[in-house]
Amino acid sequence: MTLVAEGATEVGFLREIFDRELPGWRDRGVHIADGGGNDDTLTLLEALLVGGVKFAGFVDNENRDAGRWRAVANRVGSLLFQWNTGNMEENVIPFFPADQLQALITDPEGEKTGHRLRTLADRMATVDTSFEALSALALERRGENSGHQVHPLVPWIIEAATGKVPDALRDAPAAQRNPFKGHATAWFKSIEGGRELAGKVYNSGVWETQLDALLRPFVNAVIRTQADPVPAVAQRRNS
Repeated sequence: MTLVAEGATEVGFLREIFDRELPGWRDRGVHIADGGGNDDTLTLLEALLVGGVKFAGFVDNENRDAGRWRAVANRVGSLLFQWNTGNMEENVIPFFPADQLQALITDPEGEKTGHRLRTLADRMATVDTSFEALSALALERRGENSGHQVHPLVPWIIEAATGKVPDALRDAPAAQRNPFKGHATAWFKSIEGGRELAGKVYNSGVWETQLDALLRPFVNAVIRTQADPVPAVAQRRNS
């Protein structure tokens, strides 16, 4: 069974999830593939549906093509997981409790931690890259209407991890915008980064307290497909 993930981050994230939730998933016939982005993933899932291929999907919600996504979901049910809004980083990172945020930033290989802190400092226009100084500055700048239940650095981490260009530079030349886009490479925008994020989800307790309930229908649906017959549409097409 092919599980089409939206991008490299999702591939790594799901590999780590299924290493824990379905040990030996590769030998059981599950293949996790990179769909190449939201639009391409949707097109691929529609083609797999028409072809009668057994599949699952794990995607962002970019607020486009709602009817097409709904049509896929209506056919495969819980085998399609789509965030209610936004992407994985926007949904997962806010779940981390304040006392786990420094661990989220820390690269287990010891190579990217400083770079990650620098991406935050660049966005906040400060030279001090210490976690403590950045946290204090983020607290000072936190708006009255922002969610106070999360650590004040969370919005900055999400923007860096997704490579968001600051609004003030939206119309600036590429030479000014591109460094901010490149911030994502210091975080989780790779298969290895997705694995890292998923591992931290488990180690921090986020899986147990938040994501298990959210992702369990999808995870269980993937597990069940191993004993399921070929979808009825394929049987009709081949008869």
